[in-house]
Amino acid sequence: MIARVFVITAILKASPLPLLAWPFGTVASVMLVAALVLLRWSGDSQAERPTLELRNPFELWTALQLAGFVALVMLAVRIITLNFGDRGLLFLAALSGLVDVDAITLSLAHMSNADLSLQIAAIGIAIAAGANTFMKTGIAFLSGGVRFGLYVAGANSHRRGSVGMADRIQSRLMRIV
Repeated sequence: MIARVFVITAILKASPLPLLAWPFGTVASVMLVAALVLLRWSGDSQAERPTLELRNPFELWTALQLAGFVALVMLAVRIITLNFGDRGLLFLAALSGLVDVDAITLSLAHMSNADLSLQIAAIGIAIAAGANTFMKTGIAFLSGGVRFGLYVAGANSHRRGSVGMADRIQSRLMRIV
């Protein structure tokens, strides 16, 4: 998800990209290490694994649903910003991130190229990513059981710590420059 959000922001040539580079880079690194550790621990387990049914994301109905959700979020971003300002926008980012991080990322990245502050756009994208991670951790507990949920929660807790560390490093670098 972090890589996808970063790519979406880069494709839109959005200005908050440099503000997201440090936190998202460290998060991606921590998650990669966590994935490798979990892969190593899993070994050649012969445990029964459920089959995963994948759908084609390029099907017309799936594409229309995503486009509709993106349009709805973009409209909500405009309305919330006009009526409630930045705080309302950040609250909307958290709510939207619980469901889908791509729609709010597209909206905020697009608006940052026009009339939204870079800091608010970057904070909103980070909040949405955090809310999405929180929701995925809950789904891991519900669908995979306590043990799997704890693995995911452990990896995500390291992830939150890495964001704080990246923020401190970025702040110090900005003071030097």
